[in-house]
Amino acid sequence: MILNKHFREFIELLEKHRVEYREGTLAIPFIALDDLIANKAATPRAKDKIDLEELRKIRNGKSP
Repeated sequence: MILNKHFREFIELLEKHRVEYREGTLAIPFIALDDLIANKAATPRAKDKIDLEELRKIRNGKSP
């Protein structure tokens, strides 16, 4: 199966953070901030670029 690059990256992050599948339920941890920033930086959408700026401010302690 051929996967979209961004979907493949998403799946890799789920695996990296050991998402668990239990009898029809998912135990999904939150994505780490640095991983979210990397994911947003890799996408071409204008909305993600805006999000990226805000996330970097949060990481650097410059956002309320």
